[in-house]
Amino acid sequence: MPIIREYRIPLPVTAEEFQRGQRFTSLEHCKLETGGGEGIEILEVGTPFINHLGEGEYSLKKIHFASKLPWLIRMIVPKGSCEMTEESWNAFPYMKTVYTNSLMGERFLVSIETNLSPLRGGRFESNTFDLPGSDLRKREVDVVDIVNDPVHRADFEKENDPSEFKSVKTGRGQLSSTWQQDSDPIICVYKLYRVKFSWWGLQGKVENFIIRGVRRLLQVFHRRVFCFIDLWYDLTLNEIKVMETESINELNALRSSGKSRGMAMETDSHDYERPNSNAVEEHIVCNGTVQT
Repeated sequence: MPIIREYRIPLPVTAEEFQRGQRFTSLEHCKLETGGGEGIEILEVGTPFINHLGEGEYSLKKIHFASKLPWLIRMIVPKGSCEMTEESWNAFPYMKTVYTNSLMGERFLVSIETNLSPLRGGRFESNTFDLPGSDLRKREVDVVDIVNDPVHRADFEKENDPSEFKSVKTGRGQLSSTWQQDSDPIICVYKLYRVKFSWWGLQGKVENFIIRGVRRLLQVFHRRVFCFIDLWYDLTLNEIKVMETESINELNALRSSGKSRGMAMETDSHDYERPNSNAVEEHIVCNGTVQT
């Protein structure tokens, strides 16, 4: 049975700012994760589409990641399966991304839906993706706090710590433990993950391994979205689109040189540190709702 996990990520930006910040940070994240024959290969970007999702831009990427998997996973998965195809339909504010693997076929699928809305009075949308009752009963909800949640030791970046960073251009930053109550503007980014790995004896282990990696990735990425704000704040959306197109050759050059870079998906879930004294002990996960 596929895992259904909804992540809720508050951020101290407006929706329009997030549109630019997300695309800029995604581009920078690709560079930071690419090297030594691995990372992101952009095959298509910015292609207009109109379909049942709405109107927007389509992108196609290939993700190479063999050395970033724990050795046990590398030993048991089929040879050549350590790469994924990423298809993304961006009809902002709604986005859909699908990851597939040609060797695994229908046995592997990661589907991500993204939406966002203002976070008024700390109240989250209870069902922003209009899930039917059967999916709501399977759904787990996880709130990702970019300031207070413990950070994996391998992921902690002092320059991208929202509790220390202060934006010159906006005055936002050095977020306190009560930042969600104090911040204006503030939105919530909702991400709905459906994860399926159908392989007898491995299904539960690999699906849970993917989910653990997803949380780390979302935490690091959205901390960067905020702490990169002075880099993207004055850029227009069209300027960022030009940067995306120009990055194709840059990523190819990075991938063909140097060493493997970026996040490695570890099996140890206990190697976490708290970047500030007000960090909570653990993130919140529950069936169908958020516990406070």
